[in-house]
Amino acid sequence: MRQLAKTIQRKLFVFIDGGTTNLAAARIIPERLSTTVATQYPAITAALATRQDITLIMIGEQVRPHLGAAVGVEATGNCGKAR
Repeated sequence: MRQLAKTIQRKLFVFIDGGTTNLAAARIIPERLSTTVATQYPAITAALATRQDITLIMIGEQVRPHLGAAVGVEATGNCGKAR
């Protein structure tokens, strides 16, 4: 997990997919990165929402309860537009 979080560097655009492993990694992203993070996972959005050093983009459509993430054609298409 720590190795994954360490791969995020300053000024990058990063998409973090949903899931508990990615949520745990998002929680330990180093401070002062000045990076942009996009996700379709509300729990990751909540975990990063107060970070002043991260520009956070929530990609969405309908949130599927069994996944806990926004999925669908529009959400997938928005991933490519988020940059």
